[in-house]
Amino acid sequence: MSDQHIDEEIRFRLVKLIEQNPLISQRELASELGVSLGKVNYCVHALVNVGWIKVRKFKNSSSKLGYMYV
Repeated sequence: MSDQHIDEEIRFRLVKLIEQNPLISQRELASELGVSLGKVNYCVHALVNVGWIKVRKFKNSSSKLGYMYV
């Protein structure tokens, strides 16, 4: 299996997990996918850049937990 195929599979599974739970943390995503937190962060940013997912910040939040994937 090529690295590109693995990345595509991770991104697909990432989108499905976010769809099921928009409030899921990157740490929880990494655990579910069996990859590093850095890999999840990289993939999330890549998916945001191409418009597959959007990130929304709650206005009243003073913590990093105030983000939601949409």
